[in-house]
Amino acid sequence: EGRHQSFGYVKYTRGIKVNELGAKLRLKGRVRDVLIVLVDNKRQTIVLSEGSQTDEFGFWASQEDELELKVGPGEHTLELLVENCGRINYVKTLEWLSQKKGLGPDNSITLEGAEFTSGIDVVGMPFLS
Repeated sequence: EGRHQSFGYVKYTRGIKVNELGAKLRLKGRVRDVLIVLVDNKRQTIVLSEGSQTDEFGFWASQEDELELKVGPGEHTLELLVENCGRINYVKTLEWLSQKKGLGPDNSITLEGAEFTSGIDVVGMPFLS
């Protein structure tokens, strides 16, 4: 939300050192729209193909969730792409669906079985027309 963009993605990148196979990425709080997880440029999250998947890791109905990373031990690059799917302006309120976008102060991400090896780099990708 703090990137002042109306559309597009926000990309969060950092280095990780995975210590064991099956490391779990944990997300606290609700994703504001869609979170795509990549490790070494390989997608870890599912592609949304039907409405019933919105409670899976990385989608707006999911919260307090975890994702098992499909990578082995070693140094890796973790990328989190958060897609802004727009805002709703035709209802009074949807308390569970914040109109703020991206990862916010109520979100935290932890990685079991791995260490963060670098600071997080945040890049806005507004996709202006």
